Amino acid sequence: GDKSITGGFVYRGALAESLLGQYIFADYVSGRIYALTDKSGTYINNTLIDSDLNISAFGTDDNQELYICAFDGKIYRFEEWLDFNPRLTIFKLVVSVLKPPL
Repeated sequence: GDKSITGGFVYRGALAESLLGQYIFADYVSGRIYALTDKSGTYINNTLIDSDLNISAFGTDDNQELYICAFDGKIYRFEEWLDFNPRLTIFKLVVSVLKPPL
């Protein structure tokens, strides 16, 4: 279950537009990734991804895209994928190949 929250960021990127302004965080033990939304003073917590990762940290790039660090040695970029059903939004983690700064 959920036992150890890993803090995240308010999403401000472009790859998951439906999450704009929502606080994205995870549970280290369960691997679940959540979005916390403020609906007129009531906070709603939605599960975005139920992964098997031990998520240790979050970060953003210059474009405000969200990255997730896990103890599998990889860095993941958070993206939104729209299925053929426009009411169904699926979020995925894509292994990121980051280029070092010049």
